[in-house]
Amino acid sequence: MTNLVTIRCSSLPIAFKCPGAVRPAEVLINPTSDAAEMGTAAHEVLAAMVLTGSVDWDLVGEISRVNGVDRAELGMLVANGAKLWEQVKGSFPEPDVEVELEHGKLTGHADIIGHSPHAVHVGDWKTGHKDGDYSHQLRGYALLALAADPDAKSATASVLWVRDGEVEHYEMTRAEAADWERRLHGSVINWDGTYRPGSHCAHCPRNHECPAVNAMVRRDVAWIANLDVTEALARRTPQEKVALLEVADHVAKVAARVRDALKSEVLTGGDIVGEEKYLTIVSEERRMVDTLAAFPVLEAAEFDDKDFAACITISGSKAKDVVAKRAGRGKGAAAVRELDAALDAAGAYTTTTIEKLTIKRVT
Repeated sequence: MTNLVTIRCSSLPIAFKCPGAVRPAEVLINPTSDAAEMGTAAHEVLAAMVLTGSVDWDLVGEISRVNGVDRAELGMLVANGAKLWEQVKGSFPEPDVEVELEHGKLTGHADIIGHSPHAVHVGDWKTGHKDGDYSHQLRGYALLALAADPDAKSATASVLWVRDGEVEHYEMTRAEAADWERRLHGSVINWDGTYRPGSHCAHCPRNHECPAVNAMVRRDVAWIANLDVTEALARRTPQEKVALLEVADHVAKVAARVRDALKSEVLTGGDIVGEEKYLTIVSEERRMVDTLAAFPVLEAAEFDDKDFAACITISGSKAKDVVAKRAGRGKGAAAVRELDAALDAAGAYTTTTIEKLTIKRVT
C-alpha cells in the first residue's frame, strides 16, 4: 500500500469512493479531451472577467484560437458564466483568482476566493453538465480556505455550474472542517488497502492497472452480453435502469480504450498478425472541395444564391472570427455584436434540438 505525499482537492470526489484511485500509478496516464480543453479556455476568460468586472470578447476569440476550441461554444459558456457571476459576486468581496492553497497533505487550486471579516468564500467554475457529486472537493476547498485565513470563523465553497446556471453551496464552520479533516485522514490518507470498484472506475487514473476494476469489467461485460434488454427494462426499477446505463457506458468506454490502445500499437509497431486474422491500418482518401477555388467554377455553371446555399454550410463562429480579425484589436467585440444582430434580423439563425440521454445527480 502506497502512502500519499499530497492529494489535490480535485481528486477528492473519487478518493472518497475508492482511496486506491489516488495512489501513485506505475504508469502515469493523463488523457486530454475536448471538454477539458474547453473548460481550460473558459476558466481563463472567466478569471479575467472576475478581476476586471466585464467580459473581454476579444480575449474570447484569441483564447479559442490558441486553445483550438470552438468559439461559439466558448462564447456561450462565458456569457452564462457572466450571468452567474452577477448573481454571486456580492459573496466574493475583493476577489482573487487562480489561488493555490495548501494544508498538510491537502492542496487545491481555488478559481475564486473572497474574504470578509469573519468568513471566506471559495468559488469553483464547472463547465460540464451537473452530473457529479463534488461535495468533498468543495469541503476540501473550505478547509484549505480556513487554514489560510486564521480570522475566518466559517467558509463557504460554491460550485458555479456554468451550463446549467446553478450554484451549489457547502458551508463549514471550523469545528465541521476539523471533523471532515479527520474523516479525510481516516478514510483516504490512511487507506486500509481495500479497493472499492464502481461506476467511478471509468474516471480513475489507475483503472488500467487496477485488479479490482479488471474483475468488475469482466463481470459487466458478461452481464451486458447475456442481457435481454427489452425484458430487463420491463421489470427493472428506475434505480436499476440508471445503474444499467452506467454499466453500459462503462463497458463502452473500456472497449473504446482497448480499440485506441490497439490502434496506437499498430501505428507504432506495424500489423498485429494472428493465426486467421490480423490488425492493420487502412487509409481512406476522401475528396474535399476547396471553397475558394470552387466559387468561380460554380458561378460559371450559373449557380444562383439558392444553389450555393444548398451546398455550402456557414459556421457562425468562424464568420465572427473573420469580422473580429478584420476590425482589429479593441474593435472586434463591437464588430461581432453588429454581425450577430444583422444575422438575427435576417432570420439567418436556426435552432436544432439534440436529445442526449444523460445521467444527472438528484439534488
